[in-house]
Amino acid sequence: MAAEALRLVAADLTPARLDEPLAGTTRRAAWTNIFLASREWHRHHRRLYTNQTMIKDLNIYRCNRALRALGSPEAWLESQALRYLHEAAGILPWSGDDTEQGSAWSQGKHYYQLTHQGLTRELGFVGYYGEVLDWVSQMVEATTDEKGKPDPVLVAQAVKIARARLPFRYPAVDAEGHYALRAETVVGWRDDNHLPGDITYVQRNTWDGAPFQLAVLTRDSELLALARRQLQDGQLYPVLRQKLKEGGLRAEHGLLTIPDDVALVESLAVSAGRFPMEGPETLVFADPEDGVVAIRDGEIILYASLYWRARPAVNRLARVHLVCSRSEQVATVYETVQFEPSGMTYQRKDWTNWGFANGGFRYPDGVHSAHAGEVLPIAKIPEGITFKAGDENPAAGKCDLYALSFGGYFIAMNTTANRELEVAVPEGFDFSYDLAGGVAPKLEASRRVKLAPGQTLVLRRNR
Repeated sequence: MAAEALRLVAADLTPARLDEPLAGTTRRAAWTNIFLASREWHRHHRRLYTNQTMIKDLNIYRCNRALRALGSPEAWLESQALRYLHEAAGILPWSGDDTEQGSAWSQGKHYYQLTHQGLTRELGFVGYYGEVLDWVSQMVEATTDEKGKPDPVLVAQAVKIARARLPFRYPAVDAEGHYALRAETVVGWRDDNHLPGDITYVQRNTWDGAPFQLAVLTRDSELLALARRQLQDGQLYPVLRQKLKEGGLRAEHGLLTIPDDVALVESLAVSAGRFPMEGPETLVFADPEDGVVAIRDGEIILYASLYWRARPAVNRLARVHLVCSRSEQVATVYETVQFEPSGMTYQRKDWTNWGFANGGFRYPDGVHSAHAGEVLPIAKIPEGITFKAGDENPAAGKCDLYALSFGGYFIAMNTTANRELEVAVPEGFDFSYDLAGGVAPKLEASRRVKLAPGQTLVLRRNR
């Protein structure tokens, strides 16, 4: 934030002020050392998960912009610095850490931080931490030039990311029983502490962000309409009341723009929008790169994460969240999978709480995991990725095909980019309508159907 502050006041910093003696050096030299050291450390220590690399790369960009404002010969050209933000936002392939030999490309040369659909990409679908619109907003703000124009490529990608989150807003109620939209977090792979999801319309409430932040920055008509919808539902101020309880400078910073944001949304001639998971129409949003499906079928909403918590190996588990008008159901269920084995295996550890972070806290002696010692297969790791058994990697537990039956629905997903795969369809779905694409495929006597690369099939059980 110090680098961002310097950018904002750069026009008022005279040479005399910058070159004023300061503790044996000058203000310009001291600040240059700080921002150069920060930029260099961050670029050599980038993070794989999308929200984390966004934070890292935003700091790289901001520090470089501060160096430019200071007139440092170490400052990069804008295009060189912008590359980091474009990688973090999924516009360019993610190159990993900078090294003395160049980019590390630790995930190969074709790994993007976001899916083609616009969801954050890591070890499957992420609910709470996948809501990165606060960081995306800050990236857009950081690229604003002297004429007040942000990077147009980043703006377009920001809108795409925001719209990709909309199927993951479902009708619910707030703590007082009033109608509200909540962010889907139940099927997220690292969402233990965020159930149910926050009340979220355009973007979730965060320390650094504001509910209408990205809508106002991009002036996107759909996002502005959804911001007006949050006002219409009376769900802005309950969110802000919660924000006021958080305290701290970061939370206060996120509140600064609220009056102007609300005034803008109220002044524009836009109607309140409707979300994808509202209304009677059938809808299927599927993202094979994240292995996640969002289904609305009349009054039924079903979220299914087919690639769920398979961090070091294939686990054949899916996470589902079924929402009806009078009830909700959450389950972890067995699924059928197809994958190319690597020949490596992973042995489950005796973790009795979390499935990651070294197992979380420990129960008293004598309490052990029933899964301890279970041997799981590791999927084939793409070429160019450094990997050893036990590593946490997006490829280790990702399968080529998933098939799941739950709640009267059969879901099959081909996650590959270039291979047709076959799947067996259970009894009871012979004459079903394919909710994901029209007429159900013709079933042969073997009850097997072919799925094209990237295709998702959703069948409703015969009624």
